[in-house]
Amino acid sequence: MKILKLCLAALLFVPLLAVAQNPARFDLPVVTTTPGQVPVGSLPDLLAITNATISVCGYPAVLSSGMCTNTITTYTDATLSHSCPSTAQLTAPGTSTCISTTGLQGSFGFWYNAATQAHLTYTIETTWGTFGPYD
Repeated sequence: MKILKLCLAALLFVPLLAVAQNPARFDLPVVTTTPGQVPVGSLPDLLAITNATISVCGYPAVLSSGMCTNTITTYTDATLSHSCPSTAQLTAPGTSTCISTTGLQGSFGFWYNAATQAHLTYTIETTWGTFGPYD
């Protein structure tokens, strides 16, 4: 009976260890614009912003000069073993190099620990202004 209780206790504890790290990837793909009317029921396409600076933050965003300042820890890959600096939170798909700006086509992405960050926001800084925060 004592062994059964120990086994049950171990089975209850194992799921807690499994959620200690939960790697997740967020990618905002390139979105192209289309001429003419937007079809009913769909969202209008957005213009891609090349070389924009992105700040990835917790929720709610704390803003200073239009950019969020409560940045979260992002990582180089799904292992969550190497963090990116808060000044370069992004990683391009297929790479493990930390970068601070969107790609030439305006896309960006990052790895984060979903076990510690369930709700994220980000802000965008361009040469003509800052935008966000976006959930």
